[in-house]
Amino acid sequence: MILRFQKKNLIMKNINWSDHILNFLAVILGVLLAFQAESLAEQNKEKQELEEILQSFIQDIESDQETFNDFQIPNNEKQSAAIADLLTVILDNQADSLEDQLSLAFNVQNYSPITSTYLSVISSGKFGLIKDFKLKKAISNYYDVLAQESIKSGEAQLDFFFKEIIPWMIKNTNMLDLEFEDIAKDVEFANRLTIYRSLIHNKTQQYKRISKDSKELKKALMDLL
Repeated sequence: MILRFQKKNLIMKNINWSDHILNFLAVILGVLLAFQAESLAEQNKEKQELEEILQSFIQDIESDQETFNDFQIPNNEKQSAAIADLLTVILDNQADSLEDQLSLAFNVQNYSPITSTYLSVISSGKFGLIKDFKLKKAISNYYDVLAQESIKSGEAQLDFFFKEIIPWMIKNTNMLDLEFEDIAKDVEFANRLTIYRSLIHNKTQQYKRISKDSKELKKALMDLL
């Protein structure tokens, strides 16, 4: 019995514990390095995805700015001025000038901001890649508030045009022969045009507002790149 115990102690003394500890530490270090490498790879992937998202937002906003500033705003201001001229023609009973004035006044120009990137980011759950709370709030405000308000202002104009202006003209004018004497100096039609012009003005102001805010949002997005 004593001999067996001594033999067992001899075997334990021959074990190189430093090698076992080093091997154990090497395994732990390997696992930690693997986790670190995976974490860095995930961070790089998220960084790349974030850059792509920011660039896509910037491209959409630049397209909106170009359309608003170079086309929508100036053309809607021209339409508003054309309606003002049309009102003068009607109230002055200048029936001969009505045809040209009507074509200018009823040239509807509407635009819906591009929302494809925003909707894609929201549906994919990648909006959380943007850590800046203030920027996320600005993006949400641009697409969920300003963009929707500009769309609704355009819809309000079209709704009034097709429900109030066109039906009234069909009922009160001979459009087949392009005779507009019946609407010259017509106060009711003038009132409808005045309301219609105010809707265009409201829409144009909304376009100016979203164009201004889009510049600030674009700068914030570019600062994050």
